[in-house]
Amino acid sequence: MTRDGKYFVAMRAFHEVRSLPTAEQIRREDARNGGFVAPFPGTPGGLSQAAFQKATERYLAALTTKLDAEGRVGRLAPLDAVVKSIRVSQ
Repeated sequence: MTRDGKYFVAMRAFHEVRSLPTAEQIRREDARNGGFVAPFPGTPGGLSQAAFQKATERYLAALTTKLDAEGRVGRLAPLDAVVKSIRVSQ
């Protein structure tokens, strides 16, 4: 998002990682969990908001490490820097 919240900037860079689940594996897991891939706050078996936030941060850190190690594109930080360097003018 731009600082003023008016625009969303996204970049597509294909980043194949064989150890991540396929869409079909995610659908099967979602079906097993009664419609939720993860137990969100406020759902049966869900975490508190604070615990969910910590779990999400741990997951994203682990995912970034995995993508950096296995992806063909290279590390994600330089790709993030490219997106952050975009200037939107009106």
